[in-house]
Amino acid sequence: LRWIAVVAVVGTIAAASALGRVAHAAPLYEWTAVLAAANAVFDFLNRRKAALEASAALQVVTDLIVLTFLMHFAGGSGNPFAFFYVFHVIIASILFAPRTAWLTAVLAAVLFGGLTAADLVTVPLACPRHPILGQPNEVSREFALGRLGAFAATVGAAAYFGTTIMSGLRRKEAELVESRERLAQSEKLAAIGELAAGIAHELNTPLGSILVAAEVTREGAAAGSEGAQMLGDIVRETKRCKEITRSLLDLARKRELKLEETDAGEVVKQAVELVKRESGARAGCVEVDVPRGLPSVRADAGALGQVVVNVLKNAIDAVEGRAGAKVRVLADCDMGEVKVRVEDNGPGIGKEALKRVFEPFYTTKEPGRGTGLGLPVSYAIMRDLKGEIAIESVEGRGTSVTLMLPIG
Repeated sequence: LRWIAVVAVVGTIAAASALGRVAHAAPLYEWTAVLAAANAVFDFLNRRKAALEASAALQVVTDLIVLTFLMHFAGGSGNPFAFFYVFHVIIASILFAPRTAWLTAVLAAVLFGGLTAADLVTVPLACPRHPILGQPNEVSREFALGRLGAFAATVGAAAYFGTTIMSGLRRKEAELVESRERLAQSEKLAAIGELAAGIAHELNTPLGSILVAAEVTREGAAAGSEGAQMLGDIVRETKRCKEITRSLLDLARKRELKLEETDAGEVVKQAVELVKRESGARAGCVEVDVPRGLPSVRADAGALGQVVVNVLKNAIDAVEGRAGAKVRVLADCDMGEVKVRVEDNGPGIGKEALKRVFEPFYTTKEPGRGTGLGLPVSYAIMRDLKGEIAIESVEGRGTSVTLMLPIG
């Protein structure tokens, strides 16, 4: 497209020269050559994938400057091709963030202002304006300033509408991507859940038999003997296996939730107390900031409490053994939602790992310390509650998990 623009400019200059409308075409050809040289440089940079966004921004700035000089040598601010400034502002609105688009609009207005100033101080032009219907070439100061004001308003409007439309489109695109990811996650959980349910049912009975037999045999073994220790290991690991099968069944089963007006703040406080009792001294780093009078949400108190417990236990595990360990449980109301946030200053989660945290059996914990089912189960529960769960993490700085439920 940029090379087409070069050809079009050369053709326009040649046609105007042939019609005798351009007295001195040399400056116009020189600035067209500058544009062509810039095109060659940008093509080289684009092939090397070198800072593409910065390169695109530099292209827009270069185009505006070249356009300004072409207009200066071809009639000044009265040149009808002034509307090309607006095209560049629209292009900037499409390609860049709103701030960059507005800066482009300001630059266009400043350059056009310089062009207008050059007209007003009668800078010699290589191509003087031509009288129309016998009117003189002079432009009154009031008319020139009025045209500049109209131009500034035009590029400002272009930037406003362009950035508004593109911001809306980007937001919709992000929502669509998020919806697709949620759908894919739900389908994955459903497929794994069906498989897991069958496996869990098959394993539950033999695991129960092993557990009972091991406990009975351990009671008859000599205290402190090697056999008693081995039987204790069997009991412990069998209980862990049963916990995994229970989590698998939780992941797969169709929940019959009792949705009713629920005090989310009270549910959070009860969940925190439960975790503190189970975790003992490990939960000493937990701080709670849940204000009174939070709006009620329609939820199943037991299911919501299970999610808070899962998330809080993960946070405590993440900070265990770290100097200055801290876990904060916060709750507030925002944008028609009650939000419960659990923050920790643990090691955080890497970007690639963060994409997989809701996958069944995926865990960042040490082997034997996690089943990789807590977050998938929590995700499934929040989905059934018509809520959301979101995780933000910075490696080396900590993790924040937010539970969101609509009010009422």
